[in-house]
Amino acid sequence: PKVCSFNILIRQVSCGEDHTAFIVEPSGQVYAMGNNSDGKLGVGQPNLKYSNVPCLVDGLQGITKVACGSSHTLAIHENGTAFSWGQGYNGALGLNDLGSQDRPR
Repeated sequence: PKVCSFNILIRQVSCGEDHTAFIVEPSGQVYAMGNNSDGKLGVGQPNLKYSNVPCLVDGLQGITKVACGSSHTLAIHENGTAFSWGQGYNGALGLNDLGSQDRPR
């Protein structure tokens, strides 16, 4: 094991197949790192292949839960709103478009 020190306080973490997302205190912002294929990091940078440092998922605050699937990520806001991003095949993002890939929405 290695200590990962990014000078942030982590509330919750979730790991997918090859990416990780976590919520930071006190803002409830989400950061993600790892493989960005299909936009699973949610950072809106399609040319970014991977990141070994945390990338802010822009526009999300007040997040209380985060969960990573193999190629997608979901987050729950304190008011109960759900956000999803990454590979949407087979309805993984909970959207009508079964093949979508997108930033958080």
